[in-house]
Amino acid sequence: MSNSLLKRVYELDMDCTYKRHVLSRLADRTNDKTGVCWPSVGSLARDVCCSTRKVQGVLKELVRHGLVQVERNKGPKGCNIYRLTLSPAPGAPPQVVHPCTLGTNALQVKAPTPARSAPEPKRKQKDTPHRETSQQCDDLLVSAIREGKGYLLKSVSAHKARTLISEGRVSENACKKAGLL
Repeated sequence: MSNSLLKRVYELDMDCTYKRHVLSRLADRTNDKTGVCWPSVGSLARDVCCSTRKVQGVLKELVRHGLVQVERNKGPKGCNIYRLTLSPAPGAPPQVVHPCTLGTNALQVKAPTPARSAPEPKRKQKDTPHRETSQQCDDLLVSAIREGKGYLLKSVSAHKARTLISEGRVSENACKKAGLL
């Protein structure tokens, strides 16, 4: 995070708040040692709370005004590299200007991932009730519906009642008397 760049962004007089927000997010993500950053347009859009198309348009405007330089497909995994080219604040001490990264290799480390040699994860089986217990619960519901015991049926849904009717286990009239339909 470059605090000097972030401070300079807020000193600029911008006509659009989206420009200020995108520029401040770029300044916030800029590496102090290299002077570059490579956020995706989607992550900038999430940070600024707008669409990706809006961020793309704002980046074009910032490039056109000379506030940002873009090196296309030069970053890690082929992403764009952004360099802020803000003029120093009036009266500011001289600053170290970072060299341009054109013609240099991207900051990408290519090392084998340990995931390839890792064992497969064990799959945990779902804890589903057995058919017998489900059948026993349904039998209890059917007897409660037939006997009209509404106090036992408070948690029974109308969908469950319709299922029992479609299976032919209870009648529609019995469900209506129990208050399920």
